[in-house]
Amino acid sequence: MKRADFFRVAILVIGLWSCYQAIFYLAGLLIYVVWLTNTPRIMDSISKNLIGDVLFLLAYTVVAYVSLKRTDWVAAVLGQGKPDLAGNFPETDQAQVLNPGLRPADVMEIVLVGVGILQLLTAVPDLIQNLFADFREKIGGSRDLNAIDLIMPLLRVLLPLLIILIAKRLATQFFPEQK
Repeated sequence: MKRADFFRVAILVIGLWSCYQAIFYLAGLLIYVVWLTNTPRIMDSISKNLIGDVLFLLAYTVVAYVSLKRTDWVAAVLGQGKPDLAGNFPETDQAQVLNPGLRPADVMEIVLVGVGILQLLTAVPDLIQNLFADFREKIGGSRDLNAIDLIMPLLRVLLPLLIILIAKRLATQFFPEQK
């Protein structure tokens, strides 16, 4: 595997991470809009939060699109060479093979599984804490179980699980087998 392949994997991982963050901003905005429709709110505080979240959603979406769909263009802009017609980067004289047995798809799969496990490890305690708090409040009778409070923690657990399960498929999608 050459240096340009590692660079391309890094660009794709940034794109996937941006896509991951955009999904959470979109879910958060949808929950926020539902919350706004249930009770009257002051528009000044709403507009500050809503505009910031929409701008972050747009920024993550643009970064995800550019990184995932225009990977070769990003690599060329950052000075990593131009791809040939097959999408491969011609190597320069100083480029060296870092590991001849390691394919870009393997590196991508390893990174995706690692990121998924990291996200899962940080999300599971939050989900357990929210489930316990809702269970305690339901037993105490102080309020009804609120499903909206569980949506984001549940998404933060399910999305990394999905990433871990489809890591190999995603990696081979971005780096198909060369015959």
